[in-house]
Amino acid sequence: MKKQLIPLVALLILSCSRKSTDTFRLEERIPEKAESIIISPDILHFQEQLRKNEFLSSNDFELKQDIQKEFWFLKFVKPSSESILSLWDIGKKEKPFLFSTKKDSSLFKIEKLKSKQIESISKNGFSYLKYELEGLNFYTKEEDNFIFLSNSPAILQQVLEEKRVLTDTNFTKIVQAADPDKTSLIFKNSALESTTKGFLAHFNYKIPENPGAWTLTDLDINEKTIKANGLSLNSPTSAIRELPVRDWESIGLIPDDFSSFFTSTYNKKAPKFDIFNVTSAISVVSIPSGKALILNTSEAETAAEKMAGFGELIEKYRNKELYKLKDRDFLKEDLPAFISAENVDYYTFINHFILFSEKETVLKDIISAFENSAVLSEKKYFKEFSQSLSSQGSLFFLDNLSALHTSKEKNETGSNFSFNKYSLAGLQLINEKDFSHIHAILSTAASQNSEEGVRQTLSIKTDNPLAIRPYFFKNHLTDQMDIAVQDDQNSLYLFSNHGNLYWKKQLDSRINGAIHQVDLFKNGYQQLAFSTTFQLDILDRNGNTVKPFPIKFKNELTQPLAVFDYDSNRNYRFALVQGENLYLIGPKGKAIRGFDFEKAESEIILPPKHIRLGTKDYILILESFGILKILSRQGNVRIPIKEKFDFSENEWYGHNQQFISSVTSGDLVKIDEKGNVNHQAAEQSENLQMVANDNNLVYLTDNLLHINEKSLELDYGLYTRPQLFSVNGKTYIAITDTQTQKVFLFNSNAELLKGFPVFGTSPVDIANADTDDNLELMVKGDKNEIIIYDF
Repeated sequence: MKKQLIPLVALLILSCSRKSTDTFRLEERIPEKAESIIISPDILHFQEQLRKNEFLSSNDFELKQDIQKEFWFLKFVKPSSESILSLWDIGKKEKPFLFSTKKDSSLFKIEKLKSKQIESISKNGFSYLKYELEGLNFYTKEEDNFIFLSNSPAILQQVLEEKRVLTDTNFTKIVQAADPDKTSLIFKNSALESTTKGFLAHFNYKIPENPGAWTLTDLDINEKTIKANGLSLNSPTSAIRELPVRDWESIGLIPDDFSSFFTSTYNKKAPKFDIFNVTSAISVVSIPSGKALILNTSEAETAAEKMAGFGELIEKYRNKELYKLKDRDFLKEDLPAFISAENVDYYTFINHFILFSEKETVLKDIISAFENSAVLSEKKYFKEFSQSLSSQGSLFFLDNLSALHTSKEKNETGSNFSFNKYSLAGLQLINEKDFSHIHAILSTAASQNSEEGVRQTLSIKTDNPLAIRPYFFKNHLTDQMDIAVQDDQNSLYLFSNHGNLYWKKQLDSRINGAIHQVDLFKNGYQQLAFSTTFQLDILDRNGNTVKPFPIKFKNELTQPLAVFDYDSNRNYRFALVQGENLYLIGPKGKAIRGFDFEKAESEIILPPKHIRLGTKDYILILESFGILKILSRQGNVRIPIKEKFDFSENEWYGHNQQFISSVTSGDLVKIDEKGNVNHQAAEQSENLQMVANDNNLVYLTDNLLHINEKSLELDYGLYTRPQLFSVNGKTYIAITDTQTQKVFLFNSNAELLKGFPVFGTSPVDIANADTDDNLELMVKGDKNEIIIYDF
């Protein structure tokens, strides 16, 4: 049977899991009968990953239903440290389990329950607690710094008092390979069938038996993908340990409308039929017209020679000869037990491959796909999928999930599966005699067309949730872009555009506003400039502070840092605000002489803004009393404005030789260089959010997005402020619906770019971040995730 979704089975069982050591390790308190063990460093985060995963959230099947019913207790338990869940007899009516984790005063979330009772029980010297919550019962027992929870007090007694624990040396070996930073599933291979409750019956292949051995997989899950990587111990009698490691050549024959594919390497000694002496791998593929068996032989001439006399030529199809077998049973003698060749009547040759099937049409369909390059290996979505797998191995299972399940199967099995087109699941085993490497992946791609327009190229996880959106930062060494971001523990990270961490630096507090890129020494070497609560800091690309920074303040900085570069000559001015006070600091950390503005009449409510109209520079200061000051570089009033404004949260911009922003009523306000003020009512102006540059004006009112002279209606949602990007001579407008977690990207003609929206939860950054011609869009994904899309 198919094994590629074994890790997926685990995740369904998963709803909890993992802990470590003290006087003993939690792994030493696993019941002796345990057949599946789940270990997780952060089960709450893992549960959230499962909830968001497209496959798990949108599909229903018996195993998932069963586990969701039986592990109801997890809604009452919120562990904050490593947890372990041990399971056995899952296929039976009574399903025992043992859950263990570190003691924590906040472990049980039962304060608001209307029906709850906790009873202390002692029997024959063994004491434990019984919880009755909303009519459901479970039992707990503490040992040292740990707490153990089960649906049976007998299990607690067996493990904690009688020490009837798992002592299998193979389990002890394999558990050491678990990644402590990931959720791991460990299961006994012999119990796989009963454990999965027929789940694997949805897939088409049997795998070689591996009795008594254990398998471990570390799990990585996001919205679109489930990955499992690990080890499987090979028992002395397993056929897997005899399989060599070879390239997956036959994948080049598989039509892109396939439903399933399986291949195994082959090295049987002294086969009965000579053709198997030159066979290096055997594959089975299912396509809409039927199944085919494929032998990968050493060369085309040898294949034809070895098959001489076994068949009768019946026709040629696209220059390929089709034969009818004289004896359909000859294949059975030398095929592995886990590969079936029932009712094989026809065969043909494609290069050095021999293809067998019970129907001519199957062979013709494969020939046609091969000749037209309509094969899986040519498809972009498969190339991306296969990056998570090795090009070599011993066993390989692959399913086109959208083609697997019919309404008949749903009725017979009680399962309901729904997959996007081009969704794939694969499992790979790479034999090392005593053990096999395992790589498994399930990916639910939206469609090939959308992937051609935009595709996710990178996902980076930080140690803690992100506090700000990620920013691209120019790498002057590679002429590409790196990634800067801060987490909620005030750690600043710098990653490469491949996700490699260069450094992580602890800051004094949260970065306020944007991370700016500067070149203080005018030599092309870039630095990061930003302000925190009490200081202005500038770091080089190695994370070192550039002297004489940081500039520290006794009182809190009340607005984010603004950076002015009047003539684009890198003579920077760093503008900082404390209440009504404005400080302008130069590249050497000194106050700028000749800047006459020091204090506003009331609190400054937004960062100072530099705007150039034509050849003239202006600095705009907004005060809480509704005063707008438009200053010169020297800090003197350049354009007197008498009118007071009820300022909105929108910045002021330069647009069509005017200053433009909005007021709280939703009106757009335009001011020319003579100080004339013009109010313009915006369409449906409630909650107006805007952005502008010299040539483009973009604003959002309710669900109407206005891009220059055009407007379009969006679904109602919670949108970020529109963003404008000018890259390579083109203008892009980005906006994120944080409610549906979708990022939209438009051009200046208000046209949504192909492949959007994509998943994201924050404002974005856009740049040409690498060496190709495509642009990259970067956004926050999950709470501690950075995602980069290529478009």
